[in-house]
Amino acid sequence: LSLSLSLTPFTTSALPPPPGFPDFDMASASAGAQPASPLRVVDSGHTEEIHCLECLPDSSSLVSASSDKTVRLYHVSDWTTRQVLHLPSAVNRVAVCGEANLLAAACVDTSVRLARLTTFEAVAVLTGTHRFQVMSVSFCQRGRLVLSADEAGVVVWEVEHRRARAHLSISGHSDRINKMSVALDGKLLVTASADTTLRLWQLVHDLPQQHEQQQQQQQ
Repeated sequence: LSLSLSLTPFTTSALPPPPGFPDFDMASASAGAQPASPLRVVDSGHTEEIHCLECLPDSSSLVSASSDKTVRLYHVSDWTTRQVLHLPSAVNRVAVCGEANLLAAACVDTSVRLARLTTFEAVAVLTGTHRFQVMSVSFCQRGRLVLSADEAGVVVWEVEHRRARAHLSISGHSDRINKMSVALDGKLLVTASADTTLRLWQLVHDLPQQHEQQQQQQQ
């Protein structure tokens, strides 16, 4: 039994103010608001649009991905560029996994590129499965699985000893997949599509299966 959720848009005006708080006039507040100033403006080194920014688990560094075919690592102590990964294609998204010391880049050329997070040394190229540019990428199960999504579906890759292979392909949406997210415990995958639905997939024994409502099965 598949589970899909229809999204109903709502506005904050439909929500009552919390008890004890006066009514809040957003238009008046916006009119008197002062523009915020950035703490610092950083020269990223990129020459084209930046698509993604990820913080390393220890918060010491940031990783950015750009249309200029590079991924860059910055140290937040002085905002200098520490590493640059040059790729043959523009990069849509990047994901990091501190436990496995891996970085994954989702590329326009339909590939996913893996590199060492600390040195940016190339590890593997995941290719041959996606038919469209890869729009999203994520690690799962402490870096043992890589999940990549294009507009047609999600591919689950198994990574081991500098090698990777396509483990399973997931599809089911009637339109492109715009975003995916993996639960912190690595057991649940959620895909969000232009078809206005969310689909939940359960990662069991390394094989994703569409999430079933177990309570209904038990009844």
